[in-house]
Amino acid sequence: MDLHKYQKTGRRQLIIREFTREDLLDCIEMGRASHKESQYHLPYDPDRVKNLYLNSINNPMFKVFLAFEADELVGGIAVSVGQYNYSWQHFVQDIVTYVYPEHRGTSAGIKLYRAIYEWAKQIGASEVRLDYQFLDNNPKIEKFYERLGYKPYGKRFRKVVIDD
Repeated sequence: MDLHKYQKTGRRQLIIREFTREDLLDCIEMGRASHKESQYHLPYDPDRVKNLYLNSINNPMFKVFLAFEADELVGGIAVSVGQYNYSWQHFVQDIVTYVYPEHRGTSAGIKLYRAIYEWAKQIGASEVRLDYQFLDNNPKIEKFYERLGYKPYGKRFRKVVIDD
């Protein structure tokens, strides 16, 4: 899949492409930044993040797309393929999405979501599902998702079992 698309962001050209081993250290740092902004209550584990990224290479059930301006990583999205409980059809679910704060409002997020949507079409997925874990109520991200054509469905709840 050729996603080496060059797009103007108003700054430098934006490149959306799949993760490679050479991106690992930048992605571990991006994971650290994402974790810091998230609601996760467990400590950040760079080895777990390393494993997550490396497992995406040549894995048909898991994909990571990254956004770069020149050689600078500005954001990324990791997605997995899931299957419905009552059908053989499958869907694409985001695992984590992050764009560095100074690059929010550029085309990076839009182009990352377009990349996963195109990949979902290529693999025959019936839908793409998106979540967010940064605020319990985030109208800004909800409007962004709706602008991209996504509709709200259901709610998620959690109860912490292990509190670190």
